Amino acid sequence: MTVEQLFKSREGHLPRLYLLLRHHHFQRHITRINVDEVHNIYTAGLSLYGLDAFRPAWGRLDELKAILPKDTRWSGFSATIPPHILKVAEKKVMRPGYEYIHTTSNRPMLLRENRHSFLCPYRLLGHRTRWFRAKSKFLRERVAPNITQRILLW
Repeated sequence: MTVEQLFKSREGHLPRLYLLLRHHHFQRHITRINVDEVHNIYTAGLSLYGLDAFRPAWGRLDELKAILPKDTRWSGFSATIPPHILKVAEKKVMRPGYEYIHTTSNRPMLLRENRHSFLCPYRLLGHRTRWFRAKSKFLRERVAPNITQRILLW
């Protein structure tokens, strides 16, 4: 799904997911929000250098955070998150007390486990759900149990 499905469009269109997210019954079933490429909040979602935001919905994720239950866990993932972008991501989607995990991309085990996604990007599109499930399982097995219950920012 795209972040644009979470908000009303400039033209006034109300996506189906937007409508669902505004119902308390549906909100109660949401336990976690995973934001892949969280650096886009800054790079695409904010007006920078006198230019309008390229994808303003990215900059509005804090509005979603405000309407969801306070115990909803938020996770952000990025391979490119310098300190100034991290501060924006913290403000927009993270909750106080989150866990920050930073690792180098020079990890032979990770590259070997995910070699298909690095070598064959087209497979990622066709098997995205299975790929994310496998990646999630891989990470859960390698992260300490006391951390897996907390919010993660990668």
